[in-house]
Amino acid sequence: MEPSLRRTLQEILNFGRGALHARAALLVPTLEGGSPAHFLSSAPEEEAAEWVDAIRAGQGVLGPVLAEGRPVRFHHTARRSRGGPAGQLPLVTSLLGIPMGDGGLFFVEKEGGHHFTDADERLALFLAKQAAAVVECSHLVSATRSRCGETLRAERLSAIATLASVIGHELRNPLSVINNAIFFLSSKIDSDDARVNRHLEIVRHEIRQAARIIEDLLDFSRDRVPQPAPVPLRVLLRDALASRQIDGQIRVEEQLPADLPLLYVDVAQVRQALAQLLANAIEAMPEGGTLRVRAVACDARVVVQIEDTGVGIPAEHRDRLFEPLFTTKPRGAGLGLALVHRVVAAHHGTIRIESEEGQGTTVTLLLPAVEGRAPEVELPV
Repeated sequence: MEPSLRRTLQEILNFGRGALHARAALLVPTLEGGSPAHFLSSAPEEEAAEWVDAIRAGQGVLGPVLAEGRPVRFHHTARRSRGGPAGQLPLVTSLLGIPMGDGGLFFVEKEGGHHFTDADERLALFLAKQAAAVVECSHLVSATRSRCGETLRAERLSAIATLASVIGHELRNPLSVINNAIFFLSSKIDSDDARVNRHLEIVRHEIRQAARIIEDLLDFSRDRVPQPAPVPLRVLLRDALASRQIDGQIRVEEQLPADLPLLYVDVAQVRQALAQLLANAIEAMPEGGTLRVRAVACDARVVVQIEDTGVGIPAEHRDRLFEPLFTTKPRGAGLGLALVHRVVAAHHGTIRIESEEGQGTTVTLLLPAVEGRAPEVELPV
């Protein structure tokens, strides 16, 4: 519950408790399906908890307010003792319960042993309507914020994709010229000079890094519709790992069941996404460690987990991992995880990243699968 909503509802409770001269006022929202959720109270904490337990039990005189959505007004001259059966209210001589849109508003024990009156019920009904309106307004505001956020994200992605396309194409040709020039110079320079060769290799390495960034930019600018085909996860992982240089200090562990269903995905897109996730895991273990890849069938899907024992991700960065151009690395364009997220979403899958700083990171993917076994796709060499 948002703080502003909680404060407003608390003010309604406090006002109602005073106006009706009640010992306690309780507001118990319900979850989808009618089960009680968190609650607010204007009462001593210990007593409020006991009353809410009785309401949650769905028994006794308060049960119908949540279970059936009808008002309850009750007066009893005998005072109950604490510790009674579930659903019985402790120390109650009178109560008033009013259903809300998603819960109930309750006033317990009118001061002086008096009854709750028709006028009290009318006021309680008015307050319940106000509380329900406040809750509904809060839900609408949250939904509007969410839609606005999605719209802004889509517009931002479109602008970044356009910029990425322009930059990628503008840089690709000059980089090709530089690469060709280095190749020509290499053929003209004395290959026995170790210092010259070392510097030429540095230039080649930097060209490869720049080319990879350009390819990321261009890939991000292309919003391709997936062309799914049946393919074994093991084949995609093999190809993805082959594209990455793995340090000898990193141990790779695979736990892939033999009867794992074939994935039904765009081979090139998902292979690229897996390669990006594996590269991230490898880069997170500069001192070595363990890279684990697990998979399990789940209905018509396959759950894939890629886990590393690396440095982990700081807490303040975890909510921004899929933002385009956001990166915690000294090198790179910050498009890798954004590309992965887009590929997974295009396949109607999900991706979740869990990480603890200094403990490693686990990426969980949910991808569509072929039911049963199917002919495998012919992979390009």
